[in-house]
Amino acid sequence: MSHQDDDDLLSGRRWPKGDQRNDRRSVNVKGISQGNGNQGSEAKCFAAAVRLLAGREYSVKELAAKLVRRFSADAVANVVAEMQSQGYVCNTRYGEAFCRSRIARGYGPVFIARELEQKGLDLELIDALLQPHEDRWLEYAVGQVEKKASRGRSRGALFDHASAADSESDDAENLECDEAGSADQRREAWQRDQKERGRLARFLARRGFSGATASRAIKIGLSGQQQNDDEC
Repeated sequence: MSHQDDDDLLSGRRWPKGDQRNDRRSVNVKGISQGNGNQGSEAKCFAAAVRLLAGREYSVKELAAKLVRRFSADAVANVVAEMQSQGYVCNTRYGEAFCRSRIARGYGPVFIARELEQKGLDLELIDALLQPHEDRWLEYAVGQVEKKASRGRSRGALFDHASAADSESDDAENLECDEAGSADQRREAWQRDQKERGRLARFLARRGFSGATASRAIKIGLSGQQQNDDEC
């Protein structure tokens, strides 16, 4: 996942207790001394963390990984703990934003869960974040199938129309070949259908939908496309 993708997670972010996103003076730094040595390092680390969080939401693991590039592990641990206690960094809030972002972009639960785990969220929290969408994964997957299939069918529509026109014009000269030709056409149509189903199944797997959900979504999505074609 790119940094730009992560940057999309923070639109409308709400800071706790009315603090302003870009006003570092409003941050409560109790427990972080402004003195020399390690305490001074913690104060700088805290300020750096606030600047990062003003840009977008971070998971606890992500924030610590960013800070440890510049500050000691002890300073980072203390600062991140303080940020959590004050509500400036929260894995639940981050996970909710992440789920909304990925679902809007067409990703399924397997993909989302894997990325959240990489971001440091525990499995219990991940399950809780995905649970509200449990009854809608099939709906989301069907939407992806319809979107993907409509592109392929729009490209094939002109070919199918042209083939039908050619067939009608040659009917008088090819009556004896009709049955054999129809059988060949049915076999070719079946092969195209299987190829399309395989393509869609691989697409949904990459998007993070389970095999069972993908199979049902493909059946529903393609039947809907066929009904629309028949109506046209």
